[in-house]
Amino acid sequence: MRRFATAFTWRGTTAVLLVSCVVFLTAGTTTQAGERIGLPAVQVMSVIDGDTIRVRAMVALGAIDQDRFVRWMPVASQVVVRIAGIDAPEIRDPDCPAELALGLRAARHLASLVDRSSGLVQLHDVGFDRYGGRFVASVRLTDGTDVGQAMLDGGFVVPIDIRGGRRHRWCAAATEE
Repeated sequence: MRRFATAFTWRGTTAVLLVSCVVFLTAGTTTQAGERIGLPAVQVMSVIDGDTIRVRAMVALGAIDQDRFVRWMPVASQVVVRIAGIDAPEIRDPDCPAELALGLRAARHLASLVDRSSGLVQLHDVGFDRYGGRFVASVRLTDGTDVGQAMLDGGFVVPIDIRGGRRHRWCAAATEE
């Protein structure tokens, strides 16, 4: 069964293309003091909403040849990253006009934070969301500012537990104000 791999012919041999979920640019190393070093910045291509960005990152593509040897090749790709620990109002499918307005405001603020860092951010503690469709990571500006915390401090988002938290009711909160 080939649910997660696709067979193809490569230079006369059959190989299996594996799309790895490894983001090379988030590897980094840790010193003996526990300090993270060597973590390159990735370029933010766009702000999707107040808690999601699209970045240009290096992902790993691997091919298994007939001798079952894996050959890895880094490939630049655009990757969607949700900022860990926060929930922003929806822009794409808001429940009310107030949520849309709050979502646009949050997205503008996130864009201004990214602009402050020349469009470069660092990804830490990279994982997947519960649906497996996008990465979840702590995002920091090149000056070390935690983007999620900055969004929380500005009141543009609310804290959320990605592992199973419920969405904030933005429309109810807007009518209470």
